Amino acid sequence: MTMPYAPAQPVHTIQLPAPGYPMVTRMISDPLFPPEQSSSDQTEQPITWVVSQPHPLVPSMKVVRMFVEDVGIAVYSVSEDGVTGMRNIVPMDRTRLVEEAMPLDVFADELQDAEDAAGSVNDGDDGGDDGDADDDAGDDGSASSQDRPLQAVPQPTTSSTPEPPSTPSDGQPAS
Repeated sequence: MTMPYAPAQPVHTIQLPAPGYPMVTRMISDPLFPPEQSSSDQTEQPITWVVSQPHPLVPSMKVVRMFVEDVGIAVYSVSEDGVTGMRNIVPMDRTRLVEEAMPLDVFADELQDAEDAAGSVNDGDDGGDDGDADDDAGDDGSASSQDRPLQAVPQPTTSSTPEPPSTPSDGQPAS
């Protein structure tokens, strides 16, 4: 007797939404499990989690997004075949470092927000700020560099091979 043929169920694929910014790209956490008794002589190594890299605890999964939440860092991963998704929550008290990446315009906004927040915390201090409105202006009354828009600075290009010292046309070293 032959078994009836049952076609395989189609695999549904989804597109991940575009990332929002700032986007968590790397996180370093303490080990999440108690050390084994046999490895008590070795120091516990931190765990590095990186977007688009294998999940450090389940290498058949790839980390696709991470988000900072109140309770910790939410790590979203997808299986190699794209069929299974997984979310881990790494508690905030086990987190050593969170790295975020963003376009420069978002970076400028985040930096301004951080400076504003730090300023509101420091407004109650006696940190030497006497409240003069011209504190942010230079001696000539012009706006300080803090008021100018943030711009990307081009990096100088350097040659990896040094230029040979120049010698006069007669072949003798220059004196």
